[in-house]
Amino acid sequence: MDLERDKKNRELIIRARGGEEGALVELIKINEPAIHYIVRSFTDIRGEYDDLVSLGIIGMIKAYRTFDLNMKIAFITYSSTCVRNELRYYFRESTRHSPYAISLNTEINKDADGRVITYNDIISDDRFGNDLSEIYAENEEKQILRKNIDKLPEEERIIMTERWFNNKTQAEVANILGISQSIVSRKEKKILKKIANRMNPHQ
Repeated sequence: MDLERDKKNRELIIRARGGEEGALVELIKINEPAIHYIVRSFTDIRGEYDDLVSLGIIGMIKAYRTFDLNMKIAFITYSSTCVRNELRYYFRESTRHSPYAISLNTEINKDADGRVITYNDIISDDRFGNDLSEIYAENEEKQILRKNIDKLPEEERIIMTERWFNNKTQAEVANILGISQSIVSRKEKKILKKIANRMNPHQ
């Protein structure tokens, strides 16, 4: 465990829960490399990659909201599990409901023995547990997110509503707004960080 890094994370959590503006955004920022590392284990497709990074940020926010400072594990360990679970939940739900879903049998890599690894292999990896409700209540988080989205300016509200409640990809949202997918990606990351503090129950 990187003790200095964990100490910094815990300090930021305490500051954010104490109501300090910007502390939660800083927590996300210094842990964002971990989000990218996890997302790269799921995909290397650029458009999809950006979508998954946004999901990872939501997972990091959920980790902050549910992390118990008395636990004897590092925040990065706990938050990485939350990020992975957010991605796993997305793949499960998109397979059930979205016509644009990625097949869980899609090959994403090979292991040291040359065996093909699919999304399904990652999702069914019981190292990360099977009951997502043990880490966070999905419906409650969605309700909180919805309340914050409703307060956004029109374009930002459209982006977040289409992405998080209508299951559209960034490319599809870009077509709706008549802008590029890369602009949607940048805007979404900015919006997520902007509303992170609004999702802070300690403010």
